[in-house]
Amino acid sequence: MKLSKCFTYLFCRKREVFGFGLWNKKEFRVLLLKDDHAQHIQTNLKNRYTDFFDMYNLNVVVCNAQMSPYLRQGDKISGPQLDQSYLTLGCFVKDNTRRVYALTCSHGVPKECTVTACFGNPPPRLIGKCIFSSHYTDVALIKIIDSVKNECHLSMVNHAFKDSKVCIHDGNLQDIAGKVHVYKIGARTSVRKGLIKSPDFTATIGRKELFVVTGLSGLPFAEGGDSGSIVFINENSSALDTIRVIGMVSGGITIKTIDNPEDKKEQGASINRMEIVENANQSDNICCYEIKNTLEFLKENGWIVSFENQV
Repeated sequence: MKLSKCFTYLFCRKREVFGFGLWNKKEFRVLLLKDDHAQHIQTNLKNRYTDFFDMYNLNVVVCNAQMSPYLRQGDKISGPQLDQSYLTLGCFVKDNTRRVYALTCSHGVPKECTVTACFGNPPPRLIGKCIFSSHYTDVALIKIIDSVKNECHLSMVNHAFKDSKVCIHDGNLQDIAGKVHVYKIGARTSVRKGLIKSPDFTATIGRKELFVVTGLSGLPFAEGGDSGSIVFINENSSALDTIRVIGMVSGGITIKTIDNPEDKKEQGASINRMEIVENANQSDNICCYEIKNTLEFLKENGWIVSFENQV
């Protein structure tokens, strides 16, 4: 009760108080914006809540406190070929030297290009350089520069944006298709859930190892700008502290009708042609690459990486 009253007192002084809370095991810290209130607030706190501050050392700090946003899973990133559009930063990975990389789709971020992101105050900031890009599995690896590394939220989060441990799904997607909700956090649509519609899909236009996800509640699973989003499921745990990564959003499938194709001579004949559209805009069928195959492909090309908190 006394602790809640202490908090209420500090909230009522929010013009002078930036923040407060348990800082270390034995320290209660109050951040002040103005020095001329420090002595008054410290004296009042000790006099009013003696029992609490017998247990914790009170430290009133005058500072120019600022909240600095972190670059994180689901943020917008841009490359030179994207013009005014963007991709999604799927997640961060690291190699055995703890060097940090961002994982996303390859379309729009060719090898050797610089990559920017908007976090903190505009304008966009340089975050790194693309050191690997392949359209074969639509994956790009961006090496994060040292000046940005400490501003990255490296841990993966679940659909409730809670830090989570990570497992790689190595089972058969057929076992969860149409039964288990899958999630992604995209730069355009944030959190969306869906169901796997086709667990094993092969496109004859050069892409393979795909699975197709459809959205729920009348909402597409992904839209333009969500390419690069990590697709995951939650473990069957009441704590929901582990996610199982299954893939990465690549693009949407559209079906176009072609009238009178060359191989059809009948009057008025038509056929359907499938196209994978990279921006996935308004498509209800979203193509995704299996992450286990993507990581294996990176390994074959000399890049051995893993997720933060991977178990």
